[in-house]
Amino acid sequence: MKTNQHGFTLIEVMIVVAIMGILASIAYSYEAACSLVLPFNAPRDSTDKYYTIPVANRTASTYTLTATAINAQAGDTDCAVINITHLGVKTATTANCW
Repeated sequence: MKTNQHGFTLIEVMIVVAIMGILASIAYSYEAACSLVLPFNAPRDSTDKYYTIPVANRTASTYTLTATAINAQAGDTDCAVINITHLGVKTATTANCW
């Protein structure tokens, strides 16, 4: 006699749980990387800082980064302030910076 059984085996359920765990861990790492604490000074991997970079107009889908020259870079009057938006619109003190 042949019976038709419906449902999932324990192995199938465990595979789905493992995949969901992997995806959740990736999403958690991605969220942690995106919650970067700003403003920071650039470059981040050196003691010589050239710009402060605060974030303005930050929402779930928009932002504006503004780099303001400091220290040794402060003498560069052409590129004293450089901006970029989430749309890729770039502005600066003069057009020579980008």
